[in-house]
Amino acid sequence: MKTMLRASAKLVAMLALAALSAAGQAPAADNKSNTPSMVPGGFEFGLTFTYKVAQVARVSGSRFIMPGGSVDGVYYLSGSAKNLGIAFDISGESASAIEPGVNLSQYTIVVGPRYRWPLKMGRHKASVYAQALIGGVHAFSSVFPAPGGSTFNAGSFALQTGGGLNLPLTDKIGLRLLEADYIMTNLPNNASSYQGDARFSNGLTFRF
Repeated sequence: MKTMLRASAKLVAMLALAALSAAGQAPAADNKSNTPSMVPGGFEFGLTFTYKVAQVARVSGSRFIMPGGSVDGVYYLSGSAKNLGIAFDISGESASAIEPGVNLSQYTIVVGPRYRWPLKMGRHKASVYAQALIGGVHAFSSVFPAPGGSTFNAGSFALQTGGGLNLPLTDKIGLRLLEADYIMTNLPNNASSYQGDARFSNGLTFRF
């Protein structure tokens, strides 16, 4: 799991460094332009398909894929803090037969800060972002071992860190080319009650 966390952090760091390098090489007049990716203030929403590489407990060979979807949003500030925003992410995933006769469904709600950097991609002006969100997860339609006996649903704290790459097509619509996140939860598992999952997503973004 530490390897997955390092990989996620490395991806975000590489994207951020690339963005900072591109921003530093851009002409001063271009940096001040009101491009679709860097419009100050306002709301931005994303609708994405998600693919979570999950694990109920830290046991070798026990990973499985949980497909799902996510709705996320961010409000970017204005002025000197135009690249800083407050974000939320609501996601849900489901998987069948993670163990013989055992399924798993869950949804996660997290909020926290997001920061973006401009990034040039040919003639397009994209943006790369990093975020750290906290909240909770609710899991159900499964079996969760507990001291008082197994239950069929459970909830816990959730931490989501990572980042992604947005490519605006117009002032209102864009592409979420990639988002990669590390998600930590503490659902009961008859062991350490710890899960560290990797989630990858892509889809569309909308600005209002």
